[in-house]
Amino acid sequence: MNTKHFFKSAVSMLLILTYTAGCGQTAEPLQPAENQQTIVDSATGEEIYIDSGGSISLSMGWPETLNPLENRDMRVDRVLSLIFPPLFTLNDEMQPTPCIAQEYKLAADGSTMSIVLKDGLTWQDGEPITAADVIFSLKTIKDAPADSIYKSAMANVESCYQSSTHVAVINYSEPYGGCAYNLCFPIIPKHHYRTGTNDMNPLGCGCYRMTDYREKHYMTLEAVNSSVKGMPYIQKVDVLLAPNQASDTDAFQTGMTDVLVTDLNTRGAMDVSRDISSTTFNSNCFEFIGFNFNQPVLRNNSFRQGLAYGIPLQDIVTDIYLGDAAKSITPINPASALSAPAGIDNYNYNPELAHNMLAAAGYDLSKLTLSLLVNNDSGERLRIARIVADALKELGITVEIEAVDFDTYFSRLQRGDFQLYIGGTEFSPRIEPSTLIGTGGMINYGKYSDAHMNKLLDDCKSALGEDNYKKAVRELQSYCAEELPCIGIAFKSSVLLTSTKIKGDIHPSLADIFQNEEKWYISEEKNQKFKE
Repeated sequence: MNTKHFFKSAVSMLLILTYTAGCGQTAEPLQPAENQQTIVDSATGEEIYIDSGGSISLSMGWPETLNPLENRDMRVDRVLSLIFPPLFTLNDEMQPTPCIAQEYKLAADGSTMSIVLKDGLTWQDGEPITAADVIFSLKTIKDAPADSIYKSAMANVESCYQSSTHVAVINYSEPYGGCAYNLCFPIIPKHHYRTGTNDMNPLGCGCYRMTDYREKHYMTLEAVNSSVKGMPYIQKVDVLLAPNQASDTDAFQTGMTDVLVTDLNTRGAMDVSRDISSTTFNSNCFEFIGFNFNQPVLRNNSFRQGLAYGIPLQDIVTDIYLGDAAKSITPINPASALSAPAGIDNYNYNPELAHNMLAAAGYDLSKLTLSLLVNNDSGERLRIARIVADALKELGITVEIEAVDFDTYFSRLQRGDFQLYIGGTEFSPRIEPSTLIGTGGMINYGKYSDAHMNKLLDDCKSALGEDNYKKAVRELQSYCAEELPCIGIAFKSSVLLTSTKIKGDIHPSLADIFQNEEKWYISEEKNQKFKE
C-alpha cells in the first residue's frame, strides 16, 4: 500500500469526522452537561469540575468482523472492548475480578463452574442480559476460528447450559486448574446475533455504541449510559481504520490519534513532537535465553546454572528495558498473585560463583565456543546478545552472535539449528508455560524434556480451587528456577501513550487497556480547580 496516500486520505477523513456524524448528516454541536460535575483528579488528588463531552481519536486494524468472539486481531479487540465489556477482567495482580459477572462458583471436584451474573444489567437496546447470552457466547467461541482471541475460553469445556435467568453452568471434561482465568471474555446478546447477519453491526453493553462505519476508513462510537459501567464523560470516539501496527504508530506520532499501545523499545524510537502521557502496565511478554538440549554441554544443569549466574540479568532490565520490566528467571510472571513472593533463586549476577560452577561441570572454558542466535530486526535483542557475549567472555567462553533476518531465525529455531538463542513469547492470562517447557511444547524448540517438570505442569492443570492452584504454580516456579529449562530475562511492561488532553483514571490492564474508560475526560482550558 502507498503509505503516503493512505495518510493523506486518513487526514481528510478525520477532518470530515470532526464536522459530521452518521451517514453524511451535520452533527449537532456538543452541548455542555446540564450540571458540571465535580471529580477528584487521580493525579493530584484535588477536586476539579469538568463538562462531559468532547471526543478522542483511536486507530485499529481493518476488521474481518466486529463480532468480538470471532475476531482474530488484537488491535481490533482493544477498541471493541469499549462496546463489549468482559465477564471478568484482571486486576493489577492478574487475578480475575468481576465485571458483568457477580461471581463464579467452582464445584468441589472441579468439574463444574457456575457463573452468576449481576442483576439488572441490560444490553444497549434495553434487553436484559441473561445466562442465555453467556451460553450463546460460549458456543460462538466454540465455532470461531482456531486463532480467535478468546478461543482458550473453551479449553476443556465439555458442555454448558443455563440453570436460571442469571446463572450459566460450564461442565469441564476433567478438573481444570485456574479455569477462572479463562472467563475474561466479552459476551454478546443472543437475540441480536443468532441470525448470523449482524457481525458488522455490533451491539454490546459497554460505554459506547457504534453509530457509523465505513470499511477501511473509519468507525464512529457515541457514548451511552452503560448498565455495567455508567455514563462516560467523553462523548465521542473517532476510530481510524489503519492497515497495520506501523500505521497506528505513525498516526499517533503525527497527532492524528490520541491513544497508542506499544512497548517501551518502540516508544524510545518514536519521534513525537507533542506532549504525551505514558502509563506502563504489566504484560505477559516473556523474554528468555533458550538452550538446545541436543547439545551435551547444555544438558548439564550445573553448566546452565553457571551461565545464569554469569549473565547480568538485572543490568539488562535496567539498561535495555529502562527498568520497565520485571526480572524473572522463570516463565512465571512475578506480577501475578500466584507467583512466590520469596524463596526463588533469581540468580543475581555473581561471576565468581559462575566461573566455579562452570569449571566444576568439567569443561575447559578457554576452549568452549557457543553460538547465540538472534533476529536482527530487533535492536533490543541485539543489545541483549552483546551483553550476554561480553559477560561470558569474562568467564572465558567465546560466544559467536548469529544475527539473521526473522524468517531465517524462525526457520532455524524450528529445525533446531542453534545452540543458544534469545527468544520471547506472550503467555495467556492463565499460567500455561507448557508450550515452552513441556515435552513436545509448540515453542519448545530446544527439545527440553523432564518427567518431573511434566508432572508439575499437569498438577497445575488439575489443581482444584485457587489455593491449590497457587500451590501448584509455586512448586512449578521453584523447580523451574532449579532446573532452568531456559534462562528467563524478564516480563516486559507494555505502555499506553495518550495525548495530554486526556485526563482521569487512566489505568490500563493486561485484559483491557481501556479499563475505567468511563472515568476518562477531556481537559480543556475552561477546566480549572474547583473552588468553594
